Amino acid sequence: MIFAEKDVLKRWPEVRRYYAISYPFYSMNPQTHPEGELMYVAQGRCIVSYWEQGRQIDQSLREGEYILLGGSVQHQLTVEKGTPCRILNLEGRLVPALGEFRLEMLADSEMFRNFVAAPGEVETGMDDGTLQSVILALQRELKASETQKGIYLNTAWIFGQLLLILARQYAEHRKKQPGGSIYIRRAAAFLNEHFDESFSAAQAAQAAGISEAYLQRLFRQATGHSLMEEARRMRIEKAKLLLETSSLPVIDVALSSGFNSRQHFTEVFTQWVGCSPAAYRKNRGGHTGYQVVDIK
Repeated sequence: MIFAEKDVLKRWPEVRRYYAISYPFYSMNPQTHPEGELMYVAQGRCIVSYWEQGRQIDQSLREGEYILLGGSVQHQLTVEKGTPCRILNLEGRLVPALGEFRLEMLADSEMFRNFVAAPGEVETGMDDGTLQSVILALQRELKASETQKGIYLNTAWIFGQLLLILARQYAEHRKKQPGGSIYIRRAAAFLNEHFDESFSAAQAAQAAGISEAYLQRLFRQATGHSLMEEARRMRIEKAKLLLETSSLPVIDVALSSGFNSRQHFTEVFTQWVGCSPAAYRKNRGGHTGYQVVDIK
């Protein structure tokens, strides 16, 4: 479990280390530490390897995706040359509550209770545009608390917000996960790796190890929609994130999200979201000069 401490609801997170850093390339030696860790990819991509029952698992993470590692999970970060990556990081553990703030304050939320009780020591997720700003706000407050007194209240409230966002995104991720078929899991892994590239259902079927027709039937039974509809949904989610958090022109958002033209992107986006990409950026307060702030 990520939250493995005894009497978990009587405790509250304490951040031991945090940073926001850009890597042109990087290769970390495998490491473990008692603190749990949140690694969030703000820009670019990376690979986080972790070991589960002696088996190495390589998790590719792209912009807007993150990984939660329980305490003492052996892991390794790799940023390959030519694919720079910017990471927001929080490392900490639960400690006995020193004041009024404790996890039981959040226990009215069924999503949070399920999140705390999740059996795995590693969880991955994709941000819907809300988590990154909260991580940055928490890091700023933590930095301020190093020189200012009485700021604990601010960090506690922000951390509570962060936990509820993680719980909600965990619940949404679980709903979207396909069923238990190994073929479906292989296809889902292929989609996660290639959804913003040009590919065919036949290529996904080849990666899954079954025929295209059989995969399409299994995928629809497990999810209620086709494999390519799922890829389109993932592309739209990435496009929404880019529209909200970057100043990229719409054509660059389209290409970065796997669409081959602005016209096609605008048509699909409007059909799925109900407004044009430009209107979505305006209504959601999309940044026109986005910049990740260094935390030193």
